[in-house]
Parts: sequence; structure tokens; C-alpha cells
Amino acid sequence: MPTAGWTWNDWSTVVSWLKAHWLHEGRVARLGDIKGAHFSPDYRGRAAWLPDKRLREQLDLRELLSNKDVTGYAADRGALLARNLDNIGVLPPSADPYRTEFMAACLKAEIESLEIVFKREGGEQIDHPHPDTIEGRWTASKVMPPSGSSAMPIADPSMLD
Repeated sequence: MPTAGWTWNDWSTVVSWLKAHWLHEGRVARLGDIKGAHFSPDYRGRAAWLPDKRLREQLDLRELLSNKDVTGYAADRGALLARNLDNIGVLPPSADPYRTEFMAACLKAEIESLEIVFKREGGEQIDHPHPDTIEGRWTASKVMPPSGSSAMPIADPSMLD
């Protein structure tokens, strides 16, 4: 998708999508550990936790990112950002005026999403938007399923915390 002419508002929306995407990945990683009882509004047991390996990776990533400057973040995480953004058909800005600011915002969003993951591990229920609900310039080109389609409903994400 061409991004020439995009403003900071457009790039900021992309960052919001990335954060929602990262938080959604964490939520999906918990699905393997939940039981049907987790979906009951009366459930009082422990929250679904991340698998140990995934939690360790998240802890290591927070440590790594906490010691990165924006230039290092762009060099180390730029390819991952591009792969994530491929889901919406957008490439990260390749030059200023927005590249540095975009990378700084992504670093901040990634650290914030990791902090939410750890709060969830502590039992806090923290909601976030699903990435598909973040509307940006890329949504105009998205093909939506026809109304009346037989798409299978998914679990209420708030029940997974």
C-alpha cells in the first residue's frame, strides 16, 4: 500500500494496530491453557497463564528492549515490524520525516504491551482492542466477508484474563 502523503496521525494509527496485534498474540498464546470454566462469569480460579517458555521470552524481550535506543530498535526489530505490518499491507516508513518517530512510538508501544502481559500474569484483567477494530487507511482496501456468512463466533476475549 502506498504511504506517500501519510501524516503522523496515519502512522500513529499503525502503531496502535501493532500494539493491539502484540496484545492479541499474547491473548491467543493463553488459549491453550484455558478450560471451559474460564468462560463462566462466575469463574473464580486463576487466570490463564502464558506457557513458561513464552513468558521467559517476554521477560527476555523486555530486558532487551529496555536497553535499546531508537536506532538499535529499528535495526533489530525493523524486519519483525515489517512482517507484522504485512498483515495489513503496510511497510514501515523507510525515511524521515516519520521513520525515527515511528520507531520510537513502536518501541514505546512494544514495552507497554509487555507490561500489560506481565500485569495479566499477575491476575489483572486488562482489555484491549482487537487489531481488526483499529481502522486506518489500510482498512479501505480490506475485503470483508459477505453479510450473512457462516463465520464461526470466537470466545469473548475478556474472559481470558
